[in-house]
Parts: sequence; C-alpha cells; structure tokens
Amino acid sequence: GLEWERAGRLRGAGRLGRSFALLYRQDFGDAWSGGGLEIEGGVDLTLPASGLQLDLQARALVGHAENLEDWGLAGGVAWRERADGRGLSVVFAPRFGAPESARDRLWERGAAGLDAPSADARHELRLQYGLPLAEGAQMLDLQLRGGLGGAARSLGFGADLQLRSGMLLGYEALLERGAPSGADHRLSLRYQGRF
Repeated sequence: GLEWERAGRLRGAGRLGRSFALLYRQDFGDAWSGGGLEIEGGVDLTLPASGLQLDLQARALVGHAENLEDWGLAGGVAWRERADGRGLSVVFAPRFGAPESARDRLWERGAAGLDAPSADARHELRLQYGLPLAEGAQMLDLQLRGGLGGAARSLGFGADLQLRSGMLLGYEALLERGAPSGADHRLSLRYQGRF
C-alpha cells in the first residue's frame, strides 16, 4: 500500500497533522474472500496554549469482490490541564462502524474482528489525572472511563506508573454489559520499556 503523513506548525504555536493511506486488502476464508482497496485518512489539530487536541479518522473498503461493506469513522476532543500530562485531562471520543483497519481487528479479536461493522455509534468519556511522584518515579496516571453504544455499556479503571528509567507499568480493569464479544469483564497488565 501507499501511506502519506505530514505535520506542520500553525500560527500561534499550533500543530496540524494530516495522513492518507491507500492499501490493498485480500481476504481468504469461509466468511469472506476476494480483494478490495482500503482508503484511510485523518487529520489532527493541537493547540498547546488552550490545552485542546482534536482529531478525526475515517476508513472505507471500496471495490471488494463480494461487495463487502467495511468502514469506520472516529473522532476525539481532548483537553489537558498541562502539556506534560500532570493534572486533569478529559477526553471524549465518538466512533461509528470500525475505524481500525482489518489487520488490527484480526490481531485483536481474531476472525470475529472481520465481521461487517455495526452502524451503531459508540461514545467514550475518559477522565485522567496525573500525579507527580517522588524520586525514582516520574508520574502516576489514574484513569476512569465509561462507554455507551447500542446495547453495550462499559466502565473501566486503570493506572499507569511511569518511571524515570523510561519503563511504564500499567493496570486496567474493565466491566462490560451487552458487548458483542459476550465478555463481561477484563483485567490487563501492561509493561513498556526502552532498550
């Protein structure tokens, strides 16, 4: 496929990023087979002076051999009290269809991730608070998020510990009701390091 990205400065220390991708997709399987083109595009705007960040991502599959409809639209509005992540942050993220590429959905959810996307809207609200810590640890980031979409409801809590060495330790607990996957809870641990 072909991918293009560009970021530029705006007057007043803002930043505008743009991206575009044209990818060929080939499906092999019992549910879907054949090829088509995936078109992806996005734009994001960051205004450091006000703490605002806006982004919009869209994706669509066109010309598929079996006329498969696969598309997605996602956006986000974020406000951060401080650019370094400390203090309060609020993120609102609506989405429609399946904004992630088929490759990402296959990796995350297996073959079920390639089902035709639902047109139901899903909205997520996330509150974060970054706490500066003592020597040896840079910040503790506490997160509370809730999601609403169709018959699904979710509520999650997480915490990320960022160490000065560059390592990140994360924990997340998620409670879901009415999710298409049938799962009603999830517990995950994350580790990220630099080598």
